[in-house]
Amino acid sequence: FANAMPFTELVRAIGERPTPKHNPIFEVRFALQNHPVPDVEIRGLSVKLRMRSTGTPRFDLGCEITELDDALEVVWLFRENLFSQPEIEELGRLFRTVVESICRAPERRTAVVTS
Repeated sequence: FANAMPFTELVRAIGERPTPKHNPIFEVRFALQNHPVPDVEIRGLSVKLRMRSTGTPRFDLGCEITELDDALEVVWLFRENLFSQPEIEELGRLFRTVVESICRAPERRTAVVTS
């Protein structure tokens, strides 16, 4: 479906103007990278490829999670003119609490999960 309409056409169709600093369609991005990244062999050299964040926010707020062997790497990207570091740290603590709560009781409805 992503190729059905060029992004710039979609932006124009909804009456927005694309700019490098603002996404006209959505402002928050959540990405979970949980697909395996194959190791690479190059003439006797073993290379392990890993997904890493660029560190540059493309949206107002972004949460990028990469599944590692037995852990999750969570990177928060945010526009500093909209969010402060303490706000993002608190958001990270709340997110971790919710994820831990869900892991402890997966049968529980997410609507009743609290921090």
